[in-house]
Amino acid sequence: CISRELWWGHQIPAWYDDEGNVYVARSEADAARQAEARLGRKAALRRDEDVLDTWFSSALWPFSTLGWPQKTPELSQFYPGNVLVTGFDIIFFWVARMIMFGLKFMGDVPFREVYVHGLVRDGEGQKMSKSKGNVIDPLDIVDGIELETLVKKRTTGLMQPHLAPGIEKATRRQFPQGIEAHGTDALRFTFAALATQSRDIRFELGRVAGYRNFCNKLWNAARFVLMSCEGKQVAPAGTRSPHVVDRWIVSRLGEMLRRVDESFAAYRFDLAATALYEFTWHEYCDWYLELTKPVLQGEDAAQAAATRRTLLDVLEALLRALHPLMPFITEEIWRRVAPVAGVAGPTIMQAPWPTASEHASDEAATADVDWMKKV
Repeated sequence: CISRELWWGHQIPAWYDDEGNVYVARSEADAARQAEARLGRKAALRRDEDVLDTWFSSALWPFSTLGWPQKTPELSQFYPGNVLVTGFDIIFFWVARMIMFGLKFMGDVPFREVYVHGLVRDGEGQKMSKSKGNVIDPLDIVDGIELETLVKKRTTGLMQPHLAPGIEKATRRQFPQGIEAHGTDALRFTFAALATQSRDIRFELGRVAGYRNFCNKLWNAARFVLMSCEGKQVAPAGTRSPHVVDRWIVSRLGEMLRRVDESFAAYRFDLAATALYEFTWHEYCDWYLELTKPVLQGEDAAQAAATRRTLLDVLEALLRALHPLMPFITEEIWRRVAPVAGVAGPTIMQAPWPTASEHASDEAATADVDWMKKV
């Protein structure tokens, strides 16, 4: 956490002589000169033992990290910023102080918008606390952890050691087999999906398991597409397939991208995640991939080639749209899909964001497929 790479307590720049006089200065040498001028002699000084609280150093963070008080290139380029992401519980302690310090020392606010998210609580709605033993280390969800190691981790270094037996009992009841590995992408997608406008986020491990299945679904879909396209005839880039299911999925991709763009612009990461999930699982995987099988196995080679082009194009664009929320699996799959799709580039991180306008809406194809899905 970058905000924690700061001095926890700024020492107050005040020194006292043996008569109790106070000298405020930039350094102890400056204070000593003040004392000598006042007393007519050298005096032993004692620095104030108190410190300014950590919110003082945090308030300086937007510009002190950029080289202030020197006028550095970084300071001129990156101050002020655009958005601050934070929890509602420190709006006064941190956000307000950063604004006040920015106005005082820089003459401008440090950011234009503040995205306030809820606090992550446990499945019972309790605030996570080490003293309660209900904290879950995100790395344990990503990599997994055995039960005995988890128990030791939760009961070591407690401020109230007498609570250890109860915490151990609760941990063994809640995680009898420890915690399975879920991967980073599943955890990231979970928190995006949980980022509602609520002040509280109830975290349940089952949600992460569900999005781990989503990662598996995406992986298997990519395997099907590659198996269907590698070494086979694929229509040239830019080919628009006339087949109704191809036109339908392209239209649905464009609609999904519009929803995602609108959601990101409004900081509704939950709605963006929902749009991506529903399109990927229910439309692309459950319906489109199945509907392409008769075409791919049919005798019309030109149509099969056009469908392969649509399979690749939609998957490649979908991976780019998913990348901000699921960076690792999308990078891995994209590096395999991009060459087959004829897309150049070393990494998905440098690929352009997919735009809705590239994928034309087709109401007729949508109506036909909706009718077919009901039959």
